[in-house]
Amino acid sequence: MSHFRAFTAGLFLLAFTTGMPALADEGAVKLKKVVEMEIKVKDQSGKMIIKRVPPKTVLPGDEVIFILRYTNNGKASADNVVINDIIPKHTLYNAGSAYGKDVQISFSVDNGSMFDTPENLIVKMPDGKERPANESDYTNVRWVLNKPLAPKGHGQVGFRAIVR
Repeated sequence: MSHFRAFTAGLFLLAFTTGMPALADEGAVKLKKVVEMEIKVKDQSGKMIIKRVPPKTVLPGDEVIFILRYTNNGKASADNVVINDIIPKHTLYNAGSAYGKDVQISFSVDNGSMFDTPENLIVKMPDGKERPANESDYTNVRWVLNKPLAPKGHGQVGFRAIVR
């Protein structure tokens, strides 16, 4: 059984690193996606601290952190920068965990066709009825930078998800 879980986790981690998010200006603005987990370790004094590390294996219930680091390698400011990331299948977005400085954060429940704030998201049920969306319905996270990204400017956005 443990071989199966480790193999599944390996495939799962591969899925985390594929399908890079789209940017408004893919020529100048470069994106690097990093996946981490927090673990407790003892420091040199014996005190327990939390350290971020790349996951070796992931199991249901583990929390994974998706970090998207962006840099403007162009010679001009990049306007209207949009970062869109897929919430991997077999994970559940951890409510309130999306972050970024000077960004507007929105979510999608339809694989990135439409984005909005959580309170405005609606899910259509198989019977045609509608209900308010919840975190388990989210398929994508989108960050829109509030101001132009200067040449050599950089930052990061991210979110946390629980492995199902």
